[in-house]
Amino acid sequence: PSTIINMVPTGRYTSPPKITVDPELDVKVSTLGVRWVTDRKASSFIEVGENTNYDLTQGQFEFVLEHKVSVKGLKPDTIYHYRVKYVDDDGNIGYSPDATFKTQPAPQISNVEVQDIRLDSVVISWNTSTKAQSSISYGKGALTTKLDNVSGGFTTSHSVRFTNLDHTSTYNFQITITDIDGNEIVGENHSFDTLKFPVIKTVRMEPVPGQPTAT
Repeated sequence: PSTIINMVPTGRYTSPPKITVDPELDVKVSTLGVRWVTDRKASSFIEVGENTNYDLTQGQFEFVLEHKVSVKGLKPDTIYHYRVKYVDDDGNIGYSPDATFKTQPAPQISNVEVQDIRLDSVVISWNTSTKAQSSISYGKGALTTKLDNVSGGFTTSHSVRFTNLDHTSTYNFQITITDIDGNEIVGENHSFDTLKFPVIKTVRMEPVPGQPTAT
């Protein structure tokens, strides 16, 4: 005898969506942005780790075709493993293959120079190893004055002129740089001396030849 099996369609998928646009990465110093596209709507997650244990997972549950996930809190200049993860509304889980990326190095301050020292002004210049914004604090003793964004944007060459300084004085200054992820790196303390104000020490009266002298 034959057996008749009746199967009723459930309208559910039994396999995860397919990736139609491979993950595209935007890697910075301590953050990672990832974009990819699937052929059906699904959630968006990325798993990241210094090995394939993937100890960090970030993302969102919203079902979309175009996926975008940002990861924060990464170490500078470090190689990471990652894979994207997505789940459709039927509970099917999909992954991309394991891959790696390396975060950018944190900027370093170098070549700090004090130039054009005058009675009441001075020029400070420095470089950074990668593009960064700079602020600088200075003062006689305590750092009482702060100048923000002295470089006018992200750059590797920085300079600023201090004005309205006191002559014959020692000033301390400290540079702070901000990388493209908003992380601050505080530099070492430096100092400079403004020029001494000229002082007349000895006045000597001499007769002018051919001229009468006081008696």
